Amino acid sequence: MLSFLVLLAVSAQSAPPSPPPRAQAARTSRPDGSRSSGSGAANLPVRYFGICDRDGDHSISYPEASASLGLDKKAFAVYDVDGDGLISLAEFKKRYKDILAIGGTFPPPKAKVVPPSALPASADKVLEDYDKIHDGALDLGELDAALVGMGASKIDAETALSQFDHDGSGRLESGEIEELLSVLRSPSGRKLGPRAKSIDELFGALVPRKGGGTAPEPPRIVGPVSSFRRLDIDGDGRVTREELSELQRPWVLNIQSSAVLAALDADGDGAISEAEFWAAMGSHAVPR
Repeated sequence: MLSFLVLLAVSAQSAPPSPPPRAQAARTSRPDGSRSSGSGAANLPVRYFGICDRDGDHSISYPEASASLGLDKKAFAVYDVDGDGLISLAEFKKRYKDILAIGGTFPPPKAKVVPPSALPASADKVLEDYDKIHDGALDLGELDAALVGMGASKIDAETALSQFDHDGSGRLESGEIEELLSVLRSPSGRKLGPRAKSIDELFGALVPRKGGGTAPEPPRIVGPVSSFRRLDIDGDGRVTREELSELQRPWVLNIQSSAVLAALDADGDGAISEAEFWAAMGSHAVPR
């Protein structure tokens, strides 16, 4: 029963979505006509390398590899092909590809913790650090690098761009960057005007999938929200049988949604509350 819920929460919404229109524009927004890249699958090795390179010196030391990837000395040596005590981007890419080539998986590295007080003081500082082409704004690739550098690598750059790019330019200008910084600084997200009040409100929007047919796939949630939120499609705090059935499409699973519901619905109200969900998962699974 529990593995069924985990499967739905993690896998049913895991297929890469089509980039938002503004994110697509961002790839061609550079004045020199060159294309920038964001956090797509093809760019994952570079992004993961950036997360591991905590001091920004374009290499990964053993302490950085240990903290971000959990490598011991022996595992580090497998990456460090030339034995110079550092992992270069080329060495990291090679190891990444080797792992995938044998059917393995490469879990996301653990990002450094950046307290709100250590975030850049202003949008000008963000631009100074990450606006590599000096055009006064962050394109998709630069925004992704900024999120990694500010310890917010779990936030998808394309989603952040679509949320904060209010003028549809495909880039974040100074005022939009200030808004992003404000969200990152405050867990409660207390803002002026229509700004989001929480990470769930900011990144929990449903993204419809293209196509349809007799069994259309459920919508996705691309942002960093909890497993329960991914099951609770309408965000009302309850997971119903209808939602469990919708999340299965277009799969054919030999598990009855009503049976799962009956097993976890402790108070018999016909739905799974968030408390019932985490109680069934065990205390180790409660989100922090």
